[in-house]
Amino acid sequence: MWVAVISPDSVYDLQGATTTGAWITANQYAGSDKLFTGEVGKLYGVRFLQSRNAYVKNEDSTYQSAITASGEIHCTLITGADYFGVTTFQNLETFWKDLGSAGTADPTNKLASAAWKCTFGARVLNSNFAVSLYHSIGRNSE
Repeated sequence: MWVAVISPDSVYDLQGATTTGAWITANQYAGSDKLFTGEVGKLYGVRFLQSRNAYVKNEDSTYQSAITASGEIHCTLITGADYFGVTTFQNLETFWKDLGSAGTADPTNKLASAAWKCTFGARVLNSNFAVSLYHSIGRNSE
C-alpha cells in the first residue's frame, strides 16, 4: 500500500470526483485495516492522510500552467514502503532543577525546570520509493 500526505482542499477534490467511484472513505474499511492518524480514505491503492501541514506553494513561474485563481500549487507526497527510516529514542536523559537551584538568577526561589534530551534521527532511505505530485485544486481554498 502506498501512503500520501494531502491537504484538506485536495481531499475535497478527490472525494468529489464521482466519475470513477473509486474513492473509499476510511470508515468503510476501518475494521479491516488499522487506520493511520489523519487517514481519510484510499484511492487506487493509495491511502490518504490529511494534514494542514501539507506543502502548498504560492505563485511560482515553474508551475504557471497549474496555478488556480487562488494562486496556490498543492504538493502531494506519495511514499512506498522503506522510503524513509526513523530511529527510536536513544540515550534518553531527563533533567530536573528544583526551586531555588538557579542561585542569584532566582533570588525568590520561584523557578524550577524540567528538560529532556535524546538521540533521534530520520532519513530518506530510497528516494525512488516516492513521488511528489504538484497540482491545483478545483475550488478556492478561502
